[in-house]
Amino acid sequence: MNEYRFERISEKHYPDLIYISKSAFDIDPGINFFKSKNNNALFGETHLGYIAYSVKDNEPSAFYGVYSYPFLINGTYYAVVQSGDTMTHKNHVGKGLFTTLAKMTYALAKEKGATLVFGFPNDNSYPGFVRKLDWIHRDNINLYKIKVQTLPFLKLAKKISFLNPLYKLYLKFIDQFFKADVNFFQNSVIETDTGGILHNKEFVSYKSFNGGKIISINKTPVWLKPDGFLFIGDIDIKASENFGKFISSLKYYAFFTGSDIIQFGFSPDSFWDKIFSKSFEEIKGAAFGYLKFDDNFPIEKFHYTQADIDTF
Repeated sequence: MNEYRFERISEKHYPDLIYISKSAFDIDPGINFFKSKNNNALFGETHLGYIAYSVKDNEPSAFYGVYSYPFLINGTYYAVVQSGDTMTHKNHVGKGLFTTLAKMTYALAKEKGATLVFGFPNDNSYPGFVRKLDWIHRDNINLYKIKVQTLPFLKLAKKISFLNPLYKLYLKFIDQFFKADVNFFQNSVIETDTGGILHNKEFVSYKSFNGGKIISINKTPVWLKPDGFLFIGDIDIKASENFGKFISSLKYYAFFTGSDIIQFGFSPDSFWDKIFSKSFEEIKGAAFGYLKFDDNFPIEKFHYTQADIDTF
């Protein structure tokens, strides 16, 4: 690692993160993306991550970061972090930066009070997390998909950039008819002796920078994100009282918003997973993995929903 120097991330580094992202993913997320993502001081330490620079020419080379989330079980709060941005500039791939930066970040997170790092690694990053960082793969998120016969405006707006602003205006108009009376509701997975990320007003507001929002379907609050698919992050448990009518009403919303696929995601054996598995085909989704910094963390009682994934 003599070829590189390392700095803890701060606001001054945001332009360099964009530089790395352009090379790694061909995406410019913008300064506001990183400002919003690190605006999570209410849940724990912020700016938990490191950026690497080439000593030779000072080129921003790689970044790894985690983000503080609030975990609640039986009235007890734990500081946990989710693995978030992992990216390496194409000029510096294969140099071991991912592993080095991750270990530095974990040491920092633990020092600042985090008890656990968790995440949902994709197929490309999974081997690195498990083999090089000692993550434990506990289970996979269960996905359920509903196809809706509609003109796929949402999918087209995702693929064709000039349509996106027009679609957002249309969506804003449609959402006027689905306004919710609340701006948050309890995480559906949090039950007696089962914990999860706290979906309070502050956390829902924090996640809104990524496009998540709460609307009302059949007088029930639903946390969703339109992004190619209509991703359902969580549903208030009172929708279970008339599940069939709720699904019909949600499909009605999907039809008018041009969402041809609705995707739900829940931790195995959680509240909604048990209900959806009776009516829909289960699809094995991304792996749920973790590394404990505190052996006393009740990982076996950690349930999650699609809203808890970093990209939601």
